[in-house]
Amino acid sequence: VEKRANNEYVITGVHWNENVTSVVRDVVQGSVLFLREQSLSGKYRFENAFFSGSDKTNETSPFLYPMNFFQLRNGTVIPAQNATMHDVSVGCSAGIAGFVDDVSYQEMITHGAIGGVVPEEFWGYNIVGQAWPYWSSHSITYAAELLAVGKYDLLLSNVD
Repeated sequence: VEKRANNEYVITGVHWNENVTSVVRDVVQGSVLFLREQSLSGKYRFENAFFSGSDKTNETSPFLYPMNFFQLRNGTVIPAQNATMHDVSVGCSAGIAGFVDDVSYQEMITHGAIGGVVPEEFWGYNIVGQAWPYWSSHSITYAAELLAVGKYDLLLSNVD
């Protein structure tokens, strides 16, 4: 943040990483264009993926799926292939970090995850007798959209 002579504050220093390809830039530009054109069009509902981080059902535990990142609540990083259900029980963050090519992902599926065999079908979160609510916030969705568009505009304003 920089303070100008007229007491106006301006955010500076937002730039594309030099390794970002034109394909990624095009995807970001297209995404922002879509948000600008469609967000208030009435065609789409303001829904998002804001929901509880706990397991929804035994069949939908995130720990049944491939992962290459596993970090305990205290910040300790454990190789994902060595993580156990005990590690999950003490609190953690887990998932895919970065890009996983198809061959590596297929190996991860074959190897299984913490919970054992990787499910091949997803039946949804509302399995009979195990329903779990879906939480969504229109305000959070709209705020995230504004933040994304605003950051993109800031990025464009700093192009050399």
